[in-house]
Amino acid sequence: DKPLAPPLASGEVAIDPERGRFAFPAGEAPAGEVSVSFRYAFTGEVGAGPYARPDLAQATLTVARTRNADHATLQAAIDAAPDGAAAPVIIEILDSATYSEALAIDHRSFPGGLTLQAADQETPCVVKPGAGANLLTVQNSQIAELRLDGLTLAGGNVAVSGDVGRLVLKNCSLSPQTAGVTLAGSNASVQLAQSICGPVAIAAPEGSLEVTDSIVQHPSASVEAPGGHPALAFAGGVGRLERSTLIGDLALHSGYLSSLLLYGELALADPGAGCLRFSRLPGPFAKTGFRCTDAVPVFASLRFGDPGYCHLHPNTAAELGRGAEEGGEVGAFYRAGLPWRTQNVG
Repeated sequence: DKPLAPPLASGEVAIDPERGRFAFPAGEAPAGEVSVSFRYAFTGEVGAGPYARPDLAQATLTVARTRNADHATLQAAIDAAPDGAAAPVIIEILDSATYSEALAIDHRSFPGGLTLQAADQETPCVVKPGAGANLLTVQNSQIAELRLDGLTLAGGNVAVSGDVGRLVLKNCSLSPQTAGVTLAGSNASVQLAQSICGPVAIAAPEGSLEVTDSIVQHPSASVEAPGGHPALAFAGGVGRLERSTLIGDLALHSGYLSSLLLYGELALADPGAGCLRFSRLPGPFAKTGFRCTDAVPVFASLRFGDPGYCHLHPNTAAELGRGAEEGGEVGAFYRAGLPWRTQNVG
């Protein structure tokens, strides 16, 4: 906000590394769009990121803003996707650009499934512009499996209703402050793998839920008051949650919970039908589960975007830092192997 000293010379650019702002010499501000390329570090492959994902399916349609592709917007590619295909329809984003779009899938049929994925080592961001609750609305459609892979989403929910056989989020980051998942149907099958997400609310009388190596956070849940804010609500569902961190409440019919860090309340309609092991759970569940604890976690940060987001601080109790299966860290960063790496350094 103050004049630069010394002033910028012709051709120089000044960067504010904390706020991401740019300053150009007088008369040299670009008339067009300013874009940057960058990489960032995270402890593990949790959420979207520019890491290798070699198992991607071959693209049916491509999208890009910064290079040649079939379409320049994601909605245009969705509209052009062929209905009725027996094979999965794969829409792939080839660059890491930001797409300002509110997406809709309405009155469509994908019996082989539909996938929206980022290309390998790319991290595109889809941000909902303007008003409206949803970033992606799926309704009145028949989709065997809807898969989102490698995307960063912000500004609105992923709202799914109708005949969707399975919803899969893999390697995705849904900004917990602004983006969550709502699903309504007669049955539900949902999978979150290596993803970060805001609140997940599933309104179905029955179904299954699988969460692995992921973070789910309700934006109103805090370190001081994590309870009373549903991070994951599927009262009729049978869940399998492993190596994940939940900030907020969890409600299931029954569940297999392993190496789970649940910082909130737990509601199980049939607790005897599941298994609780090596996890951080509240109150009586910590006492009845196998090698479970109710130790209070100390997080480096609960702000999505911080390098220490949902990382356990070194001052955290050993029951959490080494209390998971085989002495690993309880929660989403189990696979990073921090306890074993620290031991090896010693």
